[in-house]
Amino acid sequence: MIFFYKSQKNDSFFSLRLRKQLNKYNKQSKEKKNPYKMSYFTRDETTMLKMILTEEEIPLKFNPDAEITGKFAEKYESFKDCSTWAGFLEAGGVFADLSRCLKSGDLEIDFENWDDCQNAIENAKERHIEKMKMKEEEKKQKAIQKAEEKEAAKILKEKNKLDRAEAKKVVKIAKDALKVYNAEMKKSKSSHKRQLKQVLKPMKKLAKEWRKNVDLRVKMDAKALKADLKATKEAIREAKKLLRELKKEEKKNQEEQKQNIVIEDSEDEVQTLSPDVINNMRVADLKNELKKLGCDDVTGKKADLRERLLEMIE
Repeated sequence: MIFFYKSQKNDSFFSLRLRKQLNKYNKQSKEKKNPYKMSYFTRDETTMLKMILTEEEIPLKFNPDAEITGKFAEKYESFKDCSTWAGFLEAGGVFADLSRCLKSGDLEIDFENWDDCQNAIENAKERHIEKMKMKEEEKKQKAIQKAEEKEAAKILKEKNKLDRAEAKKVVKIAKDALKVYNAEMKKSKSSHKRQLKQVLKPMKKLAKEWRKNVDLRVKMDAKALKADLKATKEAIREAKKLLRELKKEEKKNQEEQKQNIVIEDSEDEVQTLSPDVINNMRVADLKNELKKLGCDDVTGKKADLRERLLEMIE
């Protein structure tokens, strides 16, 4: 538990609101799990200091000759002449700036009889020192680890070098063995080829003779086929010639039969034509009858055509 108090016996200046705030933040503070992520002050210490600085007139003393670099230098120049918390806030300062100045030693705060506030500043300073020691130790450990890793990498490199040398030897032995194997295979292939030639030579001879006999038979068969084909073509030509003659004869007979039929028909028609029939015929019928009888002039009036037809049938 954190207890902060004023050593004076008379504390009547404390207001009721301030008492409530003190009781609220007088509980056990929560510890951070990772010390490297801790701020300079704890949450309770920050609340307590802010409250005291706001309620009381606590003097602030900044170092005017502080060597500040970076972006914070301009901000530090704006509030380095401030002597109170109110003036510090008006100059644009925040509590984080105050913590930074306390941590760097460029700020002194006289809390007079506020022992808890003074203790909070001392505790923060001790935590910061411990934190820096832990960081330094961690840095040393990292350096040792890096050196060990470097040495391990060096040893591994030497080992890999030896392994590569051994691997090269193994590869050379394997190449030599492969050369011997290829030479043996070449010898065996050449001897196999010679043996195969001795076996294939009589077989090739037999195959050549068999092919010659087959070619001879094929040629003879081809000649016979040619002769048969020639005779067949000749027979086809004779048959076609005879067929043409038969067709001519048949056509001639058909024409003779047609002529006979036409003559008979004309004679019958002539015999059937009578003066009474001719008188009753139309002009077209008269012309047709004249054409049938071989008359070249079929023009004229109906009476002329009738007289002409009567003359031809008499």
